[in-house]
Amino acid sequence: MGSGRPADGTRTAPPGEGPADGRRYAAVPVRYTCWLYDPSAAGGAPERLFEAACGHPGYVAAGLAVAWHPDGRRLDFVDRSGPGRHQVRTFDLTARRSEPVPLPSAEHVCLGSATGQRHRSVLLGGAAGQSGLWVEGEAGGWWRVPDSEPEAAHLEELRRRLPRWSRDGRKLAFVAGTALRVCDTATRRTDQWLDAGDSPASAGLWWGDPHPSASLHWHPDGSRIGLVRGSRLGLVGPAGWLGELTDSPVVSFAGWDAGGRWAAYVTAEPLPYAADPPDSQAGPSDLLPAIAGAPWATLFVPNPAARSAVRFADADGKNPRVAVSGLRATFPHWSPTEPRLSVWLTVEPPYRLAAGGRFGMPPGDPAAVLDPDTGALDWLPVSGTETPRSDTPNCGPAGSPPPSTGSTRPRPGCPRAGRRTGCSSGRSRCRGRAGTPRRGTPGRGSSPPGSGRRTAPGT
Repeated sequence: MGSGRPADGTRTAPPGEGPADGRRYAAVPVRYTCWLYDPSAAGGAPERLFEAACGHPGYVAAGLAVAWHPDGRRLDFVDRSGPGRHQVRTFDLTARRSEPVPLPSAEHVCLGSATGQRHRSVLLGGAAGQSGLWVEGEAGGWWRVPDSEPEAAHLEELRRRLPRWSRDGRKLAFVAGTALRVCDTATRRTDQWLDAGDSPASAGLWWGDPHPSASLHWHPDGSRIGLVRGSRLGLVGPAGWLGELTDSPVVSFAGWDAGGRWAAYVTAEPLPYAADPPDSQAGPSDLLPAIAGAPWATLFVPNPAARSAVRFADADGKNPRVAVSGLRATFPHWSPTEPRLSVWLTVEPPYRLAAGGRFGMPPGDPAAVLDPDTGALDWLPVSGTETPRSDTPNCGPAGSPPPSTGSTRPRPGCPRAGRRTGCSSGRSRCRGRAGTPRRGTPGRGSSPPGSGRRTAPGT
């Protein structure tokens, strides 16, 4: 776990409730502390490991500052090496000391290593001719992925381009503008599998989800990739677009569970009082339904993202079913070890007095875990005054009443077993030097690889 503060020592007020799609952070230098929590240790108190600095609070808030080393005995972290420069360092949990990783310094750095993967990867921006994805080889030593240099050096651009490793650790996929590229680590060759810019009907691969790589996932067979193109969820192979997995308009895609049995995705739902359901073949601008015969329609502004549904389907996309509907679902994330899906289920009004305003009902913002086998829904407690809750979720047709959320609006968080470390607040994103939000990828950097312990999939 981690905590950050402005580098100049000023105190900041509590941020309060944030939007469902993340919180905005201004680009100011910060210092952060990394803590290790081991419940088996005497006293059970978190241990302070080290302090570091970075040039943007988004590093800490979006979980980009610290990542587990594949061996589970070290931590990689980002540290400021000079004005406008960052470097990667590694911290040895046994020796309790850090040393620099032999990589160039850069304006911004994103750690791309994933829990359970054999390889370490780092994305550099603003490193002159050395910008791009860097991968550590099997025998040690780092090499740069061909055709991986980002279009811009700012932190949000790097975050959007974080790679997705195949399950066998042999290939990595990443976004480059409107193109999807795949690098084979054995041959160190990069191929382009799809360019959404070739189609005039599509402005890009993804919409709705502010984090493109979050909706990019390898199929369990390792030969195909699932992604959202426009509002369509489909599969892509070396020859290009292979077909769609569902006919419903998709907002975000969580990929497949660890066992490869289930696929999970979030679909858009029409708002109440709609004249007609949205056209499933249309783009995101057409998902806003018309309001029929409502005399107050000019006063209240529709909130088209307020209603969505979490769906589970077989690995091939067949037999889809609704797990939860009637709420705004964001940031779905599978557990790396078991078939459980964490997701943010936010209560938002379907209509507001002003576009983007907060007049009227405040948003509830609970974190939840879904079990596709049993249909159980667990609400996660986030403070000592709350207790876990399990509900039988609504598994009926889209548009059915949502399960009760109770009278509280819990904040994100979840109890875990085993060692835990990281620097993610779980609800932020950062874009550019001015900063734009994103709720951090749930569970990123929160458990050592290969721990095999039973744990909630994310916070």
